Amino acid sequence: MSQGYIAEHSKPYGNTVTPEEDAILDTLSLDMQWPGFEKPGLLPQQRQIAVALTRLVDRYGVAYVMYEMAPGKTRAMLAATELMDAYPALVTCPPHLYPKWIREAEASVPGLRAVHVKTIEELERVKAEYEPGEKLLVVIKRSQFGSGRYCRCPLVNYIHKKMGGFFQVLLADEVRKGTDDQGQAFSLLTEAVPAVIMARYYGIAPAAQELFQEYIKDSNLFAN
Repeated sequence: MSQGYIAEHSKPYGNTVTPEEDAILDTLSLDMQWPGFEKPGLLPQQRQIAVALTRLVDRYGVAYVMYEMAPGKTRAMLAATELMDAYPALVTCPPHLYPKWIREAEASVPGLRAVHVKTIEELERVKAEYEPGEKLLVVIKRSQFGSGRYCRCPLVNYIHKKMGGFFQVLLADEVRKGTDDQGQAFSLLTEAVPAVIMARYYGIAPAAQELFQEYIKDSNLFAN
């Protein structure tokens, strides 16, 4: 079976972009001018990934993107968030990636405000200042999850106990099965946020898949 036939007919998540979605996607990542493309913006594969992610979230409440490095997963996840209008959004990522998330989020989505929070006080201030309709993205470094047998991250525990339903989507970047505390922290966040999009680069996909199965399978994300 030719690759062309597969590309034309295999769209298991209905990732054909509608005119309404096209109009939204046309407004994103206008800071990126790719070689060989007349206009700046998202790459075609980023647009399709973004739409496929929204279809999965709509169907299951969770989506998982596995790709090689540097195809634009971050911007595809941001585009999916914009398509779903899923704000406020919460990001967890490795410590070296949080500046990239803030930089790319604000460059990619017009009017979006991205903040990195380190303490409960900062999180409470961000929540108090939030205006309905605002495009807000909050970033937590995964190194803040702590270490040990139990989740020792005050931010995660606070979100789980006090902010259920505030964040509309969890964007979990570079997901992997780590120590017990990181796994428990991730599980607690999935209980507090109604939708989850996870990403991992291709080389460590089995670890991400194992985490997905272990911490998501029993959650209410699959209730429907």
